[in-house]
Amino acid sequence: MAAAAMALQVVAGGGCCCRRPVLGPGRRRRLAAARAVASDAAAAKVSEEEGKGKVRLGGSDVAVSKLGIGAWSWGDTTYWNDSEWDDRRLQEAKAAFDTSIDNGMTFFDTAEVYGTALMGAVNSESLLGGFIKERQEKEQIDVAVATKFAALPWRFGRGSVLSALKKSLDRLGLSSVELYQLHWPGLWGNEGYLDGLADAYEQGLVKAVGVSNYNEKRLRDAYARLKKRGVPLAANQVNYSLIYRTPELNGVKAACDELGITLIAYSPIAQGVLSGKYTPEKPPTGPRANTYTPEFLTKLQPLMNRIKEIGESYGKNPTQVSLNWLTCQGNVVPIPGAKNAGQAQEFAGALGWSLTGDEVEELRSLAREIKGIKMPIEDDIPRAASGASTCLPAKHTVILATLAAVYLSSPRLVRGQTKLAPPGHSQSKPSNHRAEAEQHRRAAAAAVRPPRASGASAAAAAVEEDGKVRLGGSDVAVTKLGIGAWSWGDTTYWNEFQWDDRKLKAAKGAFDASVDCGITFFDTAEVYGAGISGAINSESLLGRFIKERQQKEQVEVAIATKFAALPWRLGRGSVISALKDSLSRLGVSSVELYQLHWPGIWGNEGYLDGLGDAYEQGLVKAVGVSNYSEKRLRDAYERLKKRGVPLASNQVNYSLIYRNPEENGVKAACDELGITLIAYSPIAQGVLTGKYTPNNPPTGPRGRIYTPEFLTKVLQPLINRIKEIGGSYEKTPTQVVLNWLICQSNVVPIPGAKNAEQAREFAGALGWSLTDQEVEELRSMAREIKPVIGFPVEKLFDYVYPGAK
Repeated sequence: MAAAAMALQVVAGGGCCCRRPVLGPGRRRRLAAARAVASDAAAAKVSEEEGKGKVRLGGSDVAVSKLGIGAWSWGDTTYWNDSEWDDRRLQEAKAAFDTSIDNGMTFFDTAEVYGTALMGAVNSESLLGGFIKERQEKEQIDVAVATKFAALPWRFGRGSVLSALKKSLDRLGLSSVELYQLHWPGLWGNEGYLDGLADAYEQGLVKAVGVSNYNEKRLRDAYARLKKRGVPLAANQVNYSLIYRTPELNGVKAACDELGITLIAYSPIAQGVLSGKYTPEKPPTGPRANTYTPEFLTKLQPLMNRIKEIGESYGKNPTQVSLNWLTCQGNVVPIPGAKNAGQAQEFAGALGWSLTGDEVEELRSLAREIKGIKMPIEDDIPRAASGASTCLPAKHTVILATLAAVYLSSPRLVRGQTKLAPPGHSQSKPSNHRAEAEQHRRAAAAAVRPPRASGASAAAAAVEEDGKVRLGGSDVAVTKLGIGAWSWGDTTYWNEFQWDDRKLKAAKGAFDASVDCGITFFDTAEVYGAGISGAINSESLLGRFIKERQQKEQVEVAIATKFAALPWRLGRGSVISALKDSLSRLGVSSVELYQLHWPGIWGNEGYLDGLGDAYEQGLVKAVGVSNYSEKRLRDAYERLKKRGVPLASNQVNYSLIYRNPEENGVKAACDELGITLIAYSPIAQGVLTGKYTPNNPPTGPRGRIYTPEFLTKVLQPLINRIKEIGGSYEKTPTQVVLNWLICQSNVVPIPGAKNAEQAREFAGALGWSLTDQEVEELRSMAREIKPVIGFPVEKLFDYVYPGAK
């Protein structure tokens, strides 16, 4: 069989990429003989496995049942189970597991993000681990477990893979798993994640490694990188069914066959649509209804009728025919989701028989007549670069709040429930910008509230009489320096992985001290403060601090927050939905600035339309982006301009020792278009304060960036000169480097303040100015320093969007 042949190819030496030594004739004959023995042994092993009804995963040693069971629905309350998980559903899931085992289906696929502690949900890994343990107490069973790593935007490098894997193993109650997969491509790149897979394999924590939702190019790249480590890439899990055959069309299936990588097919019966139970008169409900409409189901009927006819000739139903069609493709393992024993029993009926070659091709031919079957994600694929995957599932558009509990700390609030704003903070009814936007649209093409001047003079012209600056072409004026609230409530990067009352009081002190010093611009995000290890959402904390302060006195605070462009969030509606959740956590009816936190992996048009909608509905007073390259910045500006909505800002990493915005065209584009550059990490996460030395380097993630060698050979001369200049003004290094940014014009730095002392120190950067000569001297010295970065956003444009500038 083709799958066996491919497995043999890998086992017999196809995985080696090392340069081969020159061999003599005798040694070549002995090597050939050894390979022949290995090939025969591998062939015998494959034959033995197939005799047991199993197949090997790619070039690995892992053998699994020809059909597996997906455990996405187990414990879930966001997409499945009518938003409720209870004892009845638990017992049904347990019965699905037991029935699968009874019928020889011993391969189970789960993920760390399936079923999260939200609205009564239970993690799918924990459930599967419990089911295995209960069954093992009765009898010895051989179960193959596959789980997946969530490539979340704030997870960096190989270490994050091992850390997540160990937590998955703990939930599963296992010392290793048969297959560990990258759930989707990483936003910033995948090299570190792949290295983490190889580390896990070499440490014996996993028996095989795979990827999921990888397109052909990424698949080949992953295969080649793992091959260098001698680690076979065993599987690529993608959306594949009779009516969703994109893997056949985009090269993924062919690449899997060529490289000996097993294709694991999720949604193999199109989320129940190929079962035949849905009709134009009775379409599916919920999210599936957006894809499988009555119109589509009408077009589907000829295919369904023929599936039923063929099934009757075998005594099989449409579900079993559709699953068997996939197993007939060779090198494919379908993993339908079983919520109960009846479904598991039904799936088992897809095994032990086979459609004829003619029937397989007839069904494919009929399926080709069906147009318009698209997972929602594909609407953005043509606009993303060639490296974008076309296989991200419809289900990931709604892995929904499973990950929300991972990245959003506060409980999700009921849609439509909007808390009243704290006293004095924008309690008036949100203004409606539709009329104003319409005026802009009628104006000339350039009339998106153009900046009063271009270049550096634009920022100078934007300075208000009260010492504030306008954000781009908007009406929002903010203090020349803001405060970043990333650390507030966080337990994953800051605060030594612990949030307690002391740190809460310190953060409150930072807020109050900032306001006391006249700094009233605060930047937060929905993902700051992840809901793990006792963390608290940063938005919730900021809202609480504002409310408490407003109870004492009237203060005007400008709030900026951000939308997380997570892979499963699609279109304009997701922006409005997330914004309303943010407003609820903040306890306000609108915010001064709403930003897209990073570029969307599938495209940004829908997100930008959502920003426009939010602006026109009066939910935000200005809109911006973050981590956008020059090209994406210009594209965003033009798209919003067509709606008469000014793009107010681009928030990027910018400091004296990280001046990429000056070099990659972002700063120049901001100045040209009248877009304010908001600078995060303006003191390089504390490194420019001068408190770190070669003998006292930063700890945690920063320690891997700002090493003792960097602090000694590279940074110290610059720090010494910063101290000298600061001494002449009676200013600290922190205040000097913040003032340096302010002197660039059209820049608003937002250092993070964890306590009152830091906030007061930051305030000391205002009210004075370096001379032009000092500004240029520091820049000249900093040019000797190769840029370092604590957040690798630039890789996005080389990897996800090849050719983007």
